[in-house]
Order: sequence, then C-alpha cells, then structure tokens
Amino acid sequence: MNAAQPYNAGDEAAVTKRQKLEREAEVRLANGLAYILAERPGRDLLWWLLGEAGVYASSYTGDNRTFFNEGRRDVGLRLLERLLVTDPEAYLTMIKENRDERNTSNQ
Repeated sequence: MNAAQPYNAGDEAAVTKRQKLEREAEVRLANGLAYILAERPGRDLLWWLLGEAGVYASSYTGDNRTFFNEGRRDVGLRLLERLLVTDPEAYLTMIKENRDERNTSNQ
C-alpha cells in the first residue's frame, strides 16, 4: 500500500497492515511516555501540562470560553488516560512530588 493507493477496508491484507502499524505507533507512544516519566523533570513537565489543560479545574465560564476550555481539558484528559495506562505508579509519584513541593513552599 503506497500513498497513491487509497486504503481499502475490504482488503484483508491492507487491514492487517494498518492494524500492525497502529500497534507499532501505540508501542512507540507508550515507550516515549515511559521515557518521559522515568525522570523528575519529565514528570514535572507532564504535571504542568495537565494543569495547563485544566484537568483539575472546572471548564465552565458561563460563556463561549467554556467550549475552548473543554477542548483543552479533553486533550489533558487523553494525556492523563495514556499516562495511567502506561505507568499508573508514575502518576502517583507525580502527585506525591507536587504535594510535597506545595507543602515545602507553604512553610
């Protein structure tokens, strides 16, 4: 299957090839996320992204900004879901690291 040929969902070989490519892409994404989660700076970046996406806040504003906020939040929730599937313990570590950091800065 090359770029000139359209995808044919009725072609079993094309379907099998596409499924294989999708599985390989998922593995690459999981490996990349695991790599980022392995070190504190990567976890800090992901924690910041989740916060910027509004995952931990309400999206509602009472006007059209709600739609924008919901779109941003949806991306954050998708990242959070992928993170939890890849390494739920790393997410717990992120929570603890940020809780500890907030407690230290409040003293």
